[in-house]
Amino acid sequence: MRLKAPRAVIAVAALANVLSVAACRELQHVTVFWNSGAYSPMYTETNGLSFLTPYWVHGAGTMTNEGLKQSYALGQYLHNRYAQLLTQPCYKGALYVKSTDDDIAISSALAVVAGMSPILQFDKWNGSDTAWRPIPIRVSSPNDDDYLSLPKGGDEYNSLRDKIFSSDWMTDYGNNQSDLFQTLYDKTKMTWNVTNIYKIATDVLMIRQQPTLSLFSSILGGDDVIDALQQVYSIYLGSLFTDFSGQYTTAVSKLQGGVLLNRVVQDIQSRANVSRTMPILTGYSVPTTTMVGLLVTLGNYDWVAPDMSSAIMIELYSNNGTYQIEVYYRNGVSTINPLRIYECNFSCPLENFTDIAERFLAADVGGGSSSNATADVNGNDDSSDDSSITACDGILIGFISALAVMSFLSIGVNIYLLVKARASKKSKTDGR
Repeated sequence: MRLKAPRAVIAVAALANVLSVAACRELQHVTVFWNSGAYSPMYTETNGLSFLTPYWVHGAGTMTNEGLKQSYALGQYLHNRYAQLLTQPCYKGALYVKSTDDDIAISSALAVVAGMSPILQFDKWNGSDTAWRPIPIRVSSPNDDDYLSLPKGGDEYNSLRDKIFSSDWMTDYGNNQSDLFQTLYDKTKMTWNVTNIYKIATDVLMIRQQPTLSLFSSILGGDDVIDALQQVYSIYLGSLFTDFSGQYTTAVSKLQGGVLLNRVVQDIQSRANVSRTMPILTGYSVPTTTMVGLLVTLGNYDWVAPDMSSAIMIELYSNNGTYQIEVYYRNGVSTINPLRIYECNFSCPLENFTDIAERFLAADVGGGSSSNATADVNGNDDSSDDSSITACDGILIGFISALAVMSFLSIGVNIYLLVKARASKKSKTDGR
């Protein structure tokens, strides 16, 4: 009699093999950049809109209740998207958040973290009315090299920016917006052009974000004027980092977004090279200009300014000893868009992603070692080897153990059936 494994055992073994391969694609780390929710206008005293100042009870340049809700909702989205990383209350080493030294960015960081880290019942510290626990927020010191605030100044960058804004294309574009600029002049008695449009655009767009003040849009000529203003504002933001033809993208990125991207890559490499028992989520609360600079460097700025509470998510996955990067862009509350980074596939091998980032690294910018990059983020040196079993290893070991048990059971069942068959055959022979 030929030994034959039961079909159920074969089916389970095949399923285990498939699941073991799928299970090994594990999210290891996420780096998230976001801008703030809506805030009160900050240039009303210098852009002809001073009559709006009394309506902002917390003062100019502070997050509104609407903006706090937007940032909190972004935090809730991140909590749901990365639930596997945030299954426990966020303690040191699980969540790292850093903000630029700006009141709006800091307030946004606090609101996002509150939405990202809802506390459990046992962890409430001020009765049932406070479902929030303070999470440390790091802030860039004014004396530090604040790589999170873009654009950064300097003679080389200023020269490139001037070339962009004085180009024939920009001159023609500005001339085509003469009707808009005239309308703004009629309303504010101030002269406007592409280079200074941000001083009125940011305030007007913030007014549009405030439902109770939507009536004031009519003061500037209605929604058509504001829509046109937003388009010019998007062109202005993009032109801080590139031109429409892309001629200056690499040169500017080496001074701006490329510096930031390579800092991120250094941190990702350190996490890929060191086995960890728990993935890390790193969040950066930054100005909208930094979001645009990073999108330009990644080759994905579509000349539409990021909405309030937008996010760029750079995800690191491990798969059987290899690492891939996936990048997603959430523009406000719109659909999440996966980003293709230049010639790399959507799921980009870490080595290829690193090569792309290095294209935008200036020759005189020091990179530092991977261990230093980790110390910068976590506040400690994480260069030592960690021999703990990873989640993927644990799953594989579990499947192998299960298959071994099933194999032994299969052999036992077949031996039993063989012995029983021989006994039955002998019984029939003796009966004859």
